[in-house]
Amino acid sequence: MSFLCALSGEVPTEPVVSPKSGKLYEKRILLKYLEENGKEPGTDHDLSETDLIALSKEVPVVAPRPPAMTSVPSILSVLQNEWDAIVLESYTLKQQYQKMREELTHALYQHDAACRVIARLMTERDEARKALADIKSHLSQTVVATSNGTNAASADSMDIDGTNGSEQSPMDKVVDNIKAKSEELSKARKKRKLPKDITPADTIRTFTQTSSVDSLHSSTHPGILSVASDISGNYILTAGIDKHAEIYNVKEEKTVSTLKGHTKKVNTVAWCYTDEDGSKDLCLTGSADKTVRVWAPSEKPNGWVKKSIIKEHAGEVTALDVHPCRKYFASASLDSTWCLHDIETTTTYFTAKSEESSGFASAAFHPDGLLFATGTLESTVAIWDVKSQGSIIAKFTSQSQDPITSISFSENGYHLAAAHGGIVDIWDLRKQATAFTINLREQSPEQKWNAWGDNSVVKVAKFDRTGAYLAIGGEDTRVYQAKGWHELYKNDDNTMEVSGVTWTHPLSCQFATTSMDRTIRFYGAPQ
Repeated sequence: MSFLCALSGEVPTEPVVSPKSGKLYEKRILLKYLEENGKEPGTDHDLSETDLIALSKEVPVVAPRPPAMTSVPSILSVLQNEWDAIVLESYTLKQQYQKMREELTHALYQHDAACRVIARLMTERDEARKALADIKSHLSQTVVATSNGTNAASADSMDIDGTNGSEQSPMDKVVDNIKAKSEELSKARKKRKLPKDITPADTIRTFTQTSSVDSLHSSTHPGILSVASDISGNYILTAGIDKHAEIYNVKEEKTVSTLKGHTKKVNTVAWCYTDEDGSKDLCLTGSADKTVRVWAPSEKPNGWVKKSIIKEHAGEVTALDVHPCRKYFASASLDSTWCLHDIETTTTYFTAKSEESSGFASAAFHPDGLLFATGTLESTVAIWDVKSQGSIIAKFTSQSQDPITSISFSENGYHLAAAHGGIVDIWDLRKQATAFTINLREQSPEQKWNAWGDNSVVKVAKFDRTGAYLAIGGEDTRVYQAKGWHELYKNDDNTMEVSGVTWTHPLSCQFATTSMDRTIRFYGAPQ
């Protein structure tokens, strides 16, 4: 029986045995391996030449001396050495190959386990989202049912203050008021027709500037950013870059009050009247200082005093609008939130946030009060359900990437004007599609006037109180007829861009504009 070398697989000429593993090796090959690695092949045992046990082998004749390198035997010796090197290299490669297979197998198992974990986490995430949506839906249904008195037991179980189910929470009362006002306005709108004495389109074509008031606000920080008129049209409220808001009396032709308190520019203003005759007015101002201020009339010399400060937003307040029932108002901000507030108590009922938007640039209530629209910095209009405390029920995306700078609902209830860049889109809420597009940067055959410049932006688009006309302000001021969207009137009296438009008469016989040149201009039929 012959023994084979553990490395070469051949009968060794000079056999040695490892005392640690008992394996047999060709001494010559093993010593070459130990010079490179210092360990026994196939194990982690340290091994040196002195540890090897040589095996005796009877040789019938004495081996000849090594031949000279020029002889055939020397060539055979060289080839033998090369063969030994190849055997060692082959053995090393087999070891590395086996190790790589083990590592690859381990990596594949790890990858498979990671995929399973990710799949499980995604399933759990989807289930959590669905559960959250079900909870929101359940809460909304509970609010409505409680307000109708049909789910008293459920309301009682959710009553934080421990009151019984027959007592409504503040939000329940808000929902009741909103629904009642919506039903009232919807019924009236079905029978509604344009007033017989509304200003006709031919008269609007003859409009001219009837008066103007310049040098409003500060000259060191010039510019008016927003304007609103009270129900009578006698008082004009303006928002300035100078951190102030001013109230101008049209009849007396003077500024009757300057509202000071904001620490940064005032972005938006709104009038709120709580009586039908407008006898109890309040002023609302929203600023880049992230606050909303409510102002009330006073007998003091300035005439108006701060009633309350609302600090619900983490970004600039960009829009304010009063609910049709005149008990609530909403504020929108660049922090992608909008809030519903009580006018009398300034209590904030809820805050709704959009996770998809980087901020709101404009906002407005629907004439019925059930819906609230926000215009985003990404050129999208989101329609929110107010009574469900802020659920988005529809979205309209414009073709451009410009912010929605202005939003206005028509009194007819189904037209929505959204301004972005040099365009005003007229959306039809019934079809959820664009009914008409006014592109002020392009000259169309129907347009009577020159197109705006490529960098001009529509700052404001405002329907009148009847929904018959739409005023647009920016590079100049234009009025369009809602029926057919025909151009009726245009003026370029402003020396800087028009920043605000407000209709001051219920029959649309007057409107006013503000500009970055610190001027209010009034327009109407020539006297």
